[in-house]
Amino acid sequence: MSKKYHHLDDPHYSLVPPEKEVGYALYKSIAFGFKNAAHGRGIFAGETDGYAYHGLGFGNPTVHEFERKMAEGEGSGDTAFDALATASGMSAIDLLTRFLCLAGDRKEMVSSPKIYGGTYYYLNELAPKMGVGARFVSDPYDLEQWRSLITSRTACLLLETPANPHADVFDIAAYAKLAREYDIPLVVDNTIATHALQRPLSLGADIVIVSASKGINGHSTGLGGIIVAKKELIAELRNTWGVGVRAVMDPDCAHRMLHGLNDLEVRMHRHSENALALAEYLQKSPKVREVHYPFLDTCKHHDIAQQQMSGGGPLLGVTLRGTLEDAERFIDALTKDGTVIQAPHICHEKTLAVHPASTTHARVPEEERISLGISDTFIRVSTGTEDAPEFREVVNVFAHALAKMSANGRHKK
Repeated sequence: MSKKYHHLDDPHYSLVPPEKEVGYALYKSIAFGFKNAAHGRGIFAGETDGYAYHGLGFGNPTVHEFERKMAEGEGSGDTAFDALATASGMSAIDLLTRFLCLAGDRKEMVSSPKIYGGTYYYLNELAPKMGVGARFVSDPYDLEQWRSLITSRTACLLLETPANPHADVFDIAAYAKLAREYDIPLVVDNTIATHALQRPLSLGADIVIVSASKGINGHSTGLGGIIVAKKELIAELRNTWGVGVRAVMDPDCAHRMLHGLNDLEVRMHRHSENALALAEYLQKSPKVREVHYPFLDTCKHHDIAQQQMSGGGPLLGVTLRGTLEDAERFIDALTKDGTVIQAPHICHEKTLAVHPASTTHARVPEEERISLGISDTFIRVSTGTEDAPEFREVVNVFAHALAKMSANGRHKK
């Protein structure tokens, strides 16, 4: 590489040198040499930008390029934002929780209970072991309930929208306004929509977290997370918990994430088109009690979804008629030939289905799980990016599985 593009000379260079690289350069090194003693001293003192060691400063050029592009995407090009890439979505939540709640007297967060099961388990079971409290709002659509739980110990408000597994949509601007009243940040999990469909920071959110393993990667080939916020916050996070814990993203993973970003918008809109088509088909079946998808005309949050999203995303929920046994038989029939895959994941190129009550949300206490609508007959679906002929086969597989059910939802022998 010529001196013009050398990372030690310009830590903000692009990893795509004009007329040389078609893709993104992959730097596998976890350590980089200093120009001189002053350069090394400056990096370790936090006074000089540059690459030094994986987890310190910018860490690795490939990872930093992914961070830069995520900050650009989530921040709508606003250069006031920066990003920190982490080893997983849950490590992003862990780092941010430690950063916000373990310093000073603000050791609680107020959260929607309509969140990914892993996040719920972390906040309900693990965070308290660190002295961090999580107060869940019983009705997350009631802003007054949020207000009643905010105290002088509240470090932030946590919202996931669309929320896993029902694709519940919340008015981000309204929650951001409430957070500003109390001078606390609103953290929004934007995993399901990604910045291709929704940009919470432009709606007033202060911090965005994303499990990049899902839509950003798009092909189930990389595990990672991302935190996006104002540069000052990211710099402090990077130089404290980021350096101390070093739950950093691997360069190979960042390289795959970068290539995933290239077709993110195309993929997310194809996901959305397929999900809406499947949701419209399923809601006509007498074997289905309810279909949950934000862009359905019958969805009570349809207007909010239309206002803040450019597509509904891949996630939809299906509540069947019948019993747990019926739901298990249905999903086994649905995924028998491999057209639909039974897997606890979302935003894959193939359509996926899973039974949340026994898998992704199994650690949520049963009473709470039922109150959240995650019943024994609830199925989570993540539509893929199949083209029209392939997706017709997906719909046919759903039709076949439904056809095996009697009028009351029970499967025929």
